[in-house]
Amino acid sequence: MPEMRIVDCRGSYFARVDIPVIITSDLSTHEKMVYVALCAFAAQNDTCFPSVETLAGAASCSKRQVFRCLEVLEEVGLIARKQRFKDKEKISNVYEIRVPKARSRGRNGS
Repeated sequence: MPEMRIVDCRGSYFARVDIPVIITSDLSTHEKMVYVALCAFAAQNDTCFPSVETLAGAASCSKRQVFRCLEVLEEVGLIARKQRFKDKEKISNVYEIRVPKARSRGRNGS
């Protein structure tokens, strides 16, 4: 059988977003969009460090909404956050994208 090669001919960038995150009903639309934005900014090692303002613009929501979404995404295990400092001053967090579990935990405990 001949070797098959897949070539991406799109002229733009794209992000890998895990399908379980997209199809789950356990996350709100804003939570999914913040996750998608994090995936879009993530490097090959699945980490990124966008500001909350940048995430808000990419996810089309307020900064306060981003804070709430990040809390949920961390709580359900889709991301991990670590604070960063430069010259003793807090700068944007670093976010690690985690592999979603096969079955996500619902907000109602199911």
